[in-house]
Amino acid sequence: MTFMHKLSRRLALLKDATALCALALVASCEKPIPLGPAGPDVTRLIVVPDSTTLEPAQTRQFAAYGRTPAGDSVAIAAIWSAVGGAISASGLYTAASLEGDYVVQATLASPTATQAAASGAAATAAPSGSSVVHVRRTRALVQVFVTPATASLPTGGTQQFAAYGRLNVGDSVAVAVNWSATGGSISAGGLYTAGSTTGAYAVTAKSTGISSTATVTVASAPVATVSIAPSSASLFAGGMLQLVATPLDVSGNPLPGRAVTWSTSNAAAANVSATGLVTALAAGSAMITATSEGQNGTATVDVSNVPVASVVVNPTTASLLVRHCRHHGVERAGGLCKCEPALGKRACRRNASARSRNQGLGGQHAHRPHCDVVEQQHDGGDGELERHPHG
Repeated sequence: MTFMHKLSRRLALLKDATALCALALVASCEKPIPLGPAGPDVTRLIVVPDSTTLEPAQTRQFAAYGRTPAGDSVAIAAIWSAVGGAISASGLYTAASLEGDYVVQATLASPTATQAAASGAAATAAPSGSSVVHVRRTRALVQVFVTPATASLPTGGTQQFAAYGRLNVGDSVAVAVNWSATGGSISAGGLYTAGSTTGAYAVTAKSTGISSTATVTVASAPVATVSIAPSSASLFAGGMLQLVATPLDVSGNPLPGRAVTWSTSNAAAANVSATGLVTALAAGSAMITATSEGQNGTATVDVSNVPVASVVVNPTTASLLVRHCRHHGVERAGGLCKCEPALGKRACRRNASARSRNQGLGGQHAHRPHCDVVEQQHDGGDGELERHPHG
């Protein structure tokens, strides 16, 4: 082989080596260092992502790279750890089952002692980086509650109900609900009114397909008082009046459908029917009593005689009899004989014994008058009787 040939080959090899070195130098500037033990020029680690929010048990892949003092990013080998939840060696994190804020940490793999001695670097704490994981449940309504859960009411009574919700995370929240009831009625605001029929009924609150129910027991309210209208009245004998009795509960609410009995304290003055119809009979006062479930109500009825409105005289005309006096033998002075009126047919007659006595006196008074009164019709109009003697 000639000298020139050997020289040309050596120059070619040198050219290839120079090109290779230049390529390696460029690559070292453009690409991160491959995964493996890091050199002492990595001062800190960057974890990606630096924070995230996950559902319980949800997974997320984390990554880490190194940063040099000059600000260059380099590939590193990281050791992964987590406070809460779990993470694999490759950085795959699984969130904890409980809500909370957790830390995922990447630590730079420490160089071996040989590498540290060869580089002349002293052993120091390995750089690290971390990320915060917020574990949160998606808020969702899981339950509705009705308060109070049970209630007891009289017929016609009222009860205010309320409702609230509970989320899947355990928080209690206000919710808008639709109300319904199997008996009685309930307003859009949850005010329940018991009906007139006793029994157990359900009050339901429903929101987004989730419902809850309370139980209402309706019982008959006891009669506390009895009201009578009118509470007093004045009637004339023969008059009639309808009384109305209303049983009331302790709050003064009417209690329809309750049995009522009636009585009177003075049946001679006024009596009362089973329906409360009062009939006035004679002058006087009567206390009318309505009784329901042992409770009484009273009304006073005063009865007076019917006043005189007019007077009718019958007959409208009258015929009277005129007195006629009859005597025997002698007229008295003035032509009249004295008569003493008697009941019924008026008569004035000297009795027989008187005449006999007169005759026994020798007839001195034998001719004293004997008077008869004969009633005759006379339309004098003043009601007096005229007396006329008869011989």
